[in-house]
Amino acid sequence: MGEMIKRAARKDISYQQIKQQAQHPTSKEEQPDYALDAAGMLYYKKRLYVPNHNSIKNMILDEHHKSHYFGHPGYQKMIIALRKEYY
Repeated sequence: MGEMIKRAARKDISYQQIKQQAQHPTSKEEQPDYALDAAGMLYYKKRLYVPNHNSIKNMILDEHHKSHYFGHPGYQKMIIALRKEYY
């Protein structure tokens, strides 16, 4: 999944701008909540920043739906669980 996110991130202009600011901040206050991990993945408040790409979002929903609960836990519970890990 990491490689798919990286490929989608290259096409997301907002993602690239934030990543650039996180890599080369001009001041400490510019992007205090954003960070990059060792693999170059962008995080917001310790949650993986997901590029604005429908196939990536659908893949995350599908994987979460299948693996964690073996069924749909309900809309609200699923959204709450996903918000803990992704932004």
